[in-house]
Amino acid sequence: MSKVLNLTFRATDGKTHSMTIANPIENLDQATVEAMMDQLIAADAIYDDQVKLFNEKVGARYVETIASPIFEVTGK
Repeated sequence: MSKVLNLTFRATDGKTHSMTIANPIENLDQATVEAMMDQLIAADAIYDDQVKLFNEKVGARYVETIASPIFEVTGK
């Protein structure tokens, strides 16, 4: 099972964009994550053309993925 932290932002054009952080610190509280997102917004560094991608916070969540292999081909 793998876990990531997904941060979602609204861009200046109204679209949403996400940043995924692999192997995050677990059990972060809302205040800590919001402060981190505020720093990303304040850095004013993530643009696509002239659209600021990280303009306002939308949400954050941990996402866990469970892999269930069906088969695996091994060397001969």
